[in-house]
Amino acid sequence: MDFAMQFVRLILDPLQSLSSTTSIFLVIDALDNCEFKSRQRLLNVVLKELRTAPRIKLLLTSRPIPDIGDRLSDPVYICEGHLLDINNRSHEDIARYVRANLDQQLDIKEQERIVQYSDGVFIWAATFCRAFKRSNLAKRLLDDFSHSQVADPLDALYLAVLKQALVDKTAAEDFRKVLQVVISTFQPISINSISALFPKVDAVNEFVQDLGAVFKDGHPDRPIKVLHPTFREFIASNEDRANGFLVQMEPSHSMLAMACLDVLEKTLKYDILDIRSSFPHLPRNEEVADLENRILTKTSAALRYASSYWAHHVSASDESWSDWRRAASFLQNHYLHWAEFMGWRRALAHGVRGLARLGARIRRGASRARSPMTSDDLLTILHTAHFVHRFQDTIQDSALHAYTIPPGLIPSASPLVRSTAKLGSPVVKTIGSNYLEWAMGAVSLSFPGRISHTLLSPDVSRVVMAGSNGHLRLWDTDTGEIIPTIFSTENGSSAIVQALEFSPDGRYLAVATTAKEVHLLDISSGDTLWKTRPSIGHLNLAIASIFFLLNEPYLAVVMHYRKFDRNWASYITLYHTLSGEQSPKMIGLLWFVDRFKLCPNGTRAVYTTTGDRRVDGASVADLVFYDGLTSSDPTNPVGYRGCIYLQHLTFSPSDERDIQISLDGTRSAIYDIDGRAPLTLVDCTTGKVINMVDPDEPASHCVVFATQGNMMATASPKGSGIVLRDQYTGRIVRHVRTSHSFSKVWFSSDARRLAGLSVDEQINVWDVGTGTKLDTFFSGYTNSSCVTLSCEWSHLVCTEVQEASIYDLASSPTGPKARKSNHHTRSGIYIAEKSMLVLISGPQKGIKVLSVWSTTSGTLELIAILGELSNADYYKKSCVTPDFEEVICWSELGNASLYSLVTHKQLSRTFEKVRGTPRSPAARVCLSSSGDRLALLNTVENGDIIQVWEYKTGRHIMNAYRNPESVTSYTTSDTHLAVATSNHVFVYQMDGSAIISLDIPARLMAFSPDSRSLAVLHQVGRLGKPRIQLWDLDNSKGKLVGEGDNEDPKSVSTQCKLGFSSDGKFIVLGSLVWEVELGSIKRYRSLTKPKSLQAYPYSLLTYADGWIHSAFPPGPIVPIPTHLQLLFALDTPYQPHLWLASGNAMLVWTRTSEPLIFDFSEFVSH
Repeated sequence: MDFAMQFVRLILDPLQSLSSTTSIFLVIDALDNCEFKSRQRLLNVVLKELRTAPRIKLLLTSRPIPDIGDRLSDPVYICEGHLLDINNRSHEDIARYVRANLDQQLDIKEQERIVQYSDGVFIWAATFCRAFKRSNLAKRLLDDFSHSQVADPLDALYLAVLKQALVDKTAAEDFRKVLQVVISTFQPISINSISALFPKVDAVNEFVQDLGAVFKDGHPDRPIKVLHPTFREFIASNEDRANGFLVQMEPSHSMLAMACLDVLEKTLKYDILDIRSSFPHLPRNEEVADLENRILTKTSAALRYASSYWAHHVSASDESWSDWRRAASFLQNHYLHWAEFMGWRRALAHGVRGLARLGARIRRGASRARSPMTSDDLLTILHTAHFVHRFQDTIQDSALHAYTIPPGLIPSASPLVRSTAKLGSPVVKTIGSNYLEWAMGAVSLSFPGRISHTLLSPDVSRVVMAGSNGHLRLWDTDTGEIIPTIFSTENGSSAIVQALEFSPDGRYLAVATTAKEVHLLDISSGDTLWKTRPSIGHLNLAIASIFFLLNEPYLAVVMHYRKFDRNWASYITLYHTLSGEQSPKMIGLLWFVDRFKLCPNGTRAVYTTTGDRRVDGASVADLVFYDGLTSSDPTNPVGYRGCIYLQHLTFSPSDERDIQISLDGTRSAIYDIDGRAPLTLVDCTTGKVINMVDPDEPASHCVVFATQGNMMATASPKGSGIVLRDQYTGRIVRHVRTSHSFSKVWFSSDARRLAGLSVDEQINVWDVGTGTKLDTFFSGYTNSSCVTLSCEWSHLVCTEVQEASIYDLASSPTGPKARKSNHHTRSGIYIAEKSMLVLISGPQKGIKVLSVWSTTSGTLELIAILGELSNADYYKKSCVTPDFEEVICWSELGNASLYSLVTHKQLSRTFEKVRGTPRSPAARVCLSSSGDRLALLNTVENGDIIQVWEYKTGRHIMNAYRNPESVTSYTTSDTHLAVATSNHVFVYQMDGSAIISLDIPARLMAFSPDSRSLAVLHQVGRLGKPRIQLWDLDNSKGKLVGEGDNEDPKSVSTQCKLGFSSDGKFIVLGSLVWEVELGSIKRYRSLTKPKSLQAYPYSLLTYADGWIHSAFPPGPIVPIPTHLQLLFALDTPYQPHLWLASGNAMLVWTRTSEPLIFDFSEFVSH
């Protein structure tokens, strides 16, 4: 529950439910004592929600801190600015307080002395009263102040309290440790936690009790809090002021860091909460009903504190190499134990932040001095930070899976690999991790879907990404910490993010979605300040874009209306940034708005429009508002004539045009982002199109204006280099000629340098004045064409599908040394039973090589090169025989190549009467379960033909024609052939005669062992629920025996093979099993595999919804890390085969077409 909801449900709603009709005062005292982010969050929520509760008044007290004053500057909220003049102090309240507390112990004169000593400072009086009541020398405490040499009475009081608490001078060292802990912890801890962290300190409880005047709560299990920040300031100030009691922060953090690591090393272990014994599988965190209770009862508060803050203490200590080496040693032995525990607590954000700070501190220290840390020590810390970034979704969803698949995805050269081998927990064996590379100079981020939007905040403190699956993530740029928002992974919305925009001051993020909602988020906390569903009258409007007004505190929402019964096709509504209230002002626009950009003057705009298929357009207009909320018809107000249009241009249709406006607002460039049409340069002061002195040839797909001066830069996908032009005339000033074209171009903030991202994914930099090439700020490859560079060139974000890397350019980072390329492709078949990979590799257009590799040693080792294959797509037309001894490759050109996997020689076998070629998407080599029959779908002039041969001899057996319907699937047994089209299934005997026709669509089919039954994966339409049907083929018309439903349609995949058990009693589709009974079939779930499935020839694994599912045990067994999920789910020209399961293993291909093989044998029943 976020803070706003807590405030409403726990405070606002109960107060408003009171029967009293009088005003209710809600008091918030000492707001300045809250941290900056916390008080801003509180003010945002309070000021928004109290508008709806007029009976509730707020009394807020605080010192005059600027950020609080700014937030309360709106006179709508404030009745009184100051209730107390702090320069004219009153002693009356203090006297009343002293009398109430010490009336029985002191006479009137002594009470008056106390009031005078307080000098109007209430905290002095409160501290003195507590000390007086607790002190054995109470009278002496009062007398000491008349002789004190300390000028500041509060300092004198604090010194007196400390001196009286330290009765035994021999315990001074232990007393100092207790002070250090209380002052230096990042979160208050209890007496018992201090004792656990420092077991040799005996008198913790006594020290805390004696310091009750300055510490709150002496209960052994409750956190100790400093009663007032002035005590913390005093004791951490300087030696003269603290007078023997100074707490130096950096040594204190070092002391605490070592104590935390001591506790962690003694306590952390695998399955620390004893979860494994309660489940037959490794559970998700949400499956553990008593998780919170286990955390509290099976771990100590000291362990919980140490696990959250050890890295923070190490990074906050002075540059002690011994501390850093101790941290590296701890991680080498316990990084997975620590990750597991943090995962159970959902506290990995603490780890991400702490490790990021520690890594940055160590890198700075190592650069200034000769480091005694080994390279392994440094890499251990950096790799652990990278590990947590990359796998935090997996670990926070299922903590015990920190040990399963993530360790296998660590680069083989990492020092973490050596420590992983010592764990003894079940793991997924991974083959191919040697191809993985981690960018150590970057903060690595993983996104739960394909990334569609990336945006840096103006101050570069935050980066936000949104995806096509409804997710949005907001990160801290420096640490990679996820800032929780309403768009979290767990609450991913089906509504897709349409637009993102940071406010000019960088405090807010506006988000528009396809659900026609607009959210405003506080970027420091991630809280939703308000959300609204923009509307105007009864119109059904769609959001086109959003932007912040430059000179007023409003967010503008541009919406369009797709019908032609109104004067205005698009509208702009305004919402107050702080309150979310809709302004009465509105704007009506002609045409359907696509892209919208506001000129710097805030009153003129340039926007592109979409029309019918023959014409698009762009307009330059002065915005004219009308009072829509007070109009009888807000969609067509009386007397409103619309905006003042300076120009409307028409273009031929384009998928997408973009707009750039110069910093002085005098020029606008409108261009096709694919470079299919020349750019249009517009004078924004007059609206006229500028006839460019030098035409835009070839057409540009990238345009950027300089931040100073009169220069603009353009780049074309068909040209080489970058063109610098005069922004007023379009005249070419200079060509920056290179051998590459460029996809992105940026000017530096002083407009003296120009940077470009080339199509080979490298960044080059030039001097604008001379065109001379300069040293780049980023060496290596970005490995992405989706690159975001901050305005000051301080940070670079490289986004690729589901991953992103943030580089701090101040540290001169280096990107990957090798470019990820899709020009070289690989595909193949993995045979888990023989630990063998049959690989087809080669350029996209050219000769492919067929080779065989062994995985027995845990790495890929070449066994033999079988031969060369012609330039054609082989993968879906290739298969391995059921006995795993031969491989068949049948090209789209009609050539069949057979090789032995035993002798590694090509076989001379040929097939008779081959007709056509297997060009259809449904074509594949299909063998019967015995391997005696081979079926192939070929395309001929008049339709599709399925041909069947005797495999061992190549003798032609039959042809089955399907015309005009296209074949979607087919399967064969030794005696029958089944062919499916879009609406029918036809079953043939091997003499070519059709015996049965079924009026059902089928995605997959399989014959029973005796060929008397046919199993069909049946689905009506793309959105229909897939079902398994069993048909009796003994009946001349075919008889439906039964239909098996599936509770989880996501686990049904056509990547799996549909098949039967050896006795025909079970139907299997990947991880799903149905039992065949008389007259019905039903789902079968068991922890153990039936005997008739022991020799099942296909895999019992499936990938679905981010997890690997098994049949035995049934259900999800291992999660796939976020950044790899699209490798299992994408279907692209370069990766048409998705995943392939074999036995207990699964094969996928990286984005550089390298094989990754995961062996799940330790997680399935045998």
